[in-house]
Amino acid sequence: YTSKLYKGMSQQLPEVHIIGEILHGYQFSSSNAFAKFTIKSGDEWDCVAGHQSGQTQVDYPGMFKKKYIWNHPIDLHYFVKSIDGWPKIIFEVGNLDEYGSKQVFGYGICHLPTSVGKHEIECPVWRVVGSTLQEAYAFFLDIKPQLRDTKLIYETAQQDRQKICTVSVGTIKMRISVLLRNFKKFNLEWE
Repeated sequence: YTSKLYKGMSQQLPEVHIIGEILHGYQFSSSNAFAKFTIKSGDEWDCVAGHQSGQTQVDYPGMFKKKYIWNHPIDLHYFVKSIDGWPKIIFEVGNLDEYGSKQVFGYGICHLPTSVGKHEIECPVWRVVGSTLQEAYAFFLDIKPQLRDTKLIYETAQQDRQKICTVSVGTIKMRISVLLRNFKKFNLEWE
């Protein structure tokens, strides 16, 4: 953070730091699981540090344990021109088959906290309910129906999400801390 641009911006704009981790997933009916994630924010949010997307490792929890431990870090730093477009985290949860191929079996989205402090968040994970034939494949062959276009999760959700039928497949738990800087300087009240 030694660049002149960063030093100049840090004195001029409000900042949001989002720090934490994707702890684990649970209630999945799979022998293993991983989570791909993307953090989307509005056009007025400039991410100056951290990775807005990534993937956890694959966890094999054992025969009678249904908690998939990931402990994947999240550490983001934003300069904010408008509080419009507060970040959301989008998940694609999948597993590896016996040949090592990835298969997505669930999706999730949730808003990151808007208040300062430490937060425990649970993000529901769902999958698409397919045709009778697709559901037979899901039951007998463990080949779950998938979205053709993942824009439905975030970009076109308001128009298209009510058109699909979904079923819950589990939950992802996160621990996130939010820090705000320079908000009072710009008369932004935030609780």
